[in-house]
Amino acid sequence: MTDIAYLGPHDYTKEQLLARLEVERPAVIAVDTETVSLKDRRIIGLGIALNEREAVYFPIRPYLSADIQSAWRLLAGASLKVFHHALYDLTALAEYAPSTDTGFIGPVKSYKA
Repeated sequence: MTDIAYLGPHDYTKEQLLARLEVERPAVIAVDTETVSLKDRRIIGLGIALNEREAVYFPIRPYLSADIQSAWRLLAGASLKVFHHALYDLTALAEYAPSTDTGFIGPVKSYKA
């Protein structure tokens, strides 16, 4: 089971990456959802590009990443969000958007296949 994946020039430990994501305030992020299929919009993962050289990936199904709150915090931040297929991705994300005082919070339970 993978909790979080990083693509970029640094060799972070998981703890270092999570610490960075906690304070990260990018002006622009790119967001992409990975779903079961085009017809089945259940999300299996969420990718967020922090800049042109770095991205993080959070698995959602079959097991929810223990570190998913970092993704929801980035999505709730004041940064400009760039989507390639915004209507599709936002529709897929809609099932994870309960109203909270911190903004977009995401699911809180684990999913099994």
